[in-house]
Amino acid sequence: MNLSLRQLQILVHVHRAGNLTRAATQLGLTQAAVSLQLQQLEKAFGLRLFDRTTRELVPTGAGVQATAAAEQILAATDNLTNQMRNLNGVNTGKLAMAVSAGFASTFMPPILCQFRKDHPGVDIVLYDVSASQLVDKLLTTDAEFAIGSVQGPIPDVTIERILKGRISAIGVAKGSFGTKKQISWNDLPSFATICMRQDNMVRADIDTALAKSSKRFDPTFEVSLFNTAMSMTASGIGLTILPDYLLVRQQFPTLTAKPLVGPAIEYQMSLIRKVGRTLSPAAAKFVGLVRAQLGRISGSKRLIDDA
Repeated sequence: MNLSLRQLQILVHVHRAGNLTRAATQLGLTQAAVSLQLQQLEKAFGLRLFDRTTRELVPTGAGVQATAAAEQILAATDNLTNQMRNLNGVNTGKLAMAVSAGFASTFMPPILCQFRKDHPGVDIVLYDVSASQLVDKLLTTDAEFAIGSVQGPIPDVTIERILKGRISAIGVAKGSFGTKKQISWNDLPSFATICMRQDNMVRADIDTALAKSSKRFDPTFEVSLFNTAMSMTASGIGLTILPDYLLVRQQFPTLTAKPLVGPAIEYQMSLIRKVGRTLSPAAAKFVGLVRAQLGRISGSKRLIDDA
């Protein structure tokens, strides 16, 4: 026996109205339609649900129990509908993501702040990890997507570039460094330099690219965190060698980035997703904010400083 939601609604309205005419008016149906549906219900149950008089319908014991069950089903259906509407409207739900340390410390704060302001009812789970751990975190947790710098192709995921930059020398804007348009790798030995340790993906990619040009880079200082390098540079210790997009002016207003050439080494920030998986409405909204923010950065030509 397959009951429809309309039949359950008719049962509840007839019970509450105690009259076919009033119930039909409330439902926007004809009295004949309501009467027919009620008869079909009684036939399906094999029970009389209402005792009929000339003026009203009086629920039987079976009718009272059936109506109570119908009210619970309709309430659960309404609750499900509201939940799905809230999810589609990104009013509730959960958003889990994995982001690289570089993205987490630079672009994430303002984007996350805006998303929380627009969608305060969404619970956010943030996995901030090194770039080398991004794909594993995406594939082994509830994260819907990952953002960071990875090299592909990689099985089971798609990699989409959302921001392109250059490996650059980052230094204090005032003085002779600020007047330069670019710097050659051959010029770096005359500066104190700061870069990531060799187990970092950025450093590994730099070493690999330079090796193809028969060059070698030996930084004066090796550190584990991007912000450590930037802070050291802001204090005048040396030039930081990193992708230019990692320089956030709000955090380090005294610094500027100059592209390194001979060779020029491009670097990218990517959106990584599981193959064949659809993003939830909340995840789609967040990714939209990321695209908009990074698009503004690219559009402003901030990535290659021409100051």
